[in-house]
Amino acid sequence: MEMFESSQYDNIGVFSFVAKQGDVRIYPETVKMKVALDNGQVVGFMADDFLRSHQKRVIPKPKISEKEARSRVNPKLKVMEKRLAIITGDLNREVLCYEFLGVLNDDTYRIYINAENGDEEKVEKLKDTERTYGKSI
Repeated sequence: MEMFESSQYDNIGVFSFVAKQGDVRIYPETVKMKVALDNGQVVGFMADDFLRSHQKRVIPKPKISEKEARSRVNPKLKVMEKRLAIITGDLNREVLCYEFLGVLNDDTYRIYINAENGDEEKVEKLKDTERTYGKSI
């Protein structure tokens, strides 16, 4: 698992971790932890998504290239990170996507492009972004 998101509320840090299979993030398998920032004590833990969704998956090869998926994203977005990810789509089924994390104006976005047909699956505007990026990729 790897951390993909964190937030701070007063003296509590909330850390979100996502499972990985190879280099593919599996977002349906997410775990969140609340940690007291003064003493490091775990004060909350949520693993419902992970417990419901955890399984060994056969991950198909993308049908479109990363370059083609990138062409479906706003060209003004400065892409800082890119990877393959599985998300839960609108029809409550898992979808293999290209995930692009980038900056447009002063806002940070996470955009998912379907790796099978190039459709935009989801766009998330991130709050309280921690990283500062110097250049796009």
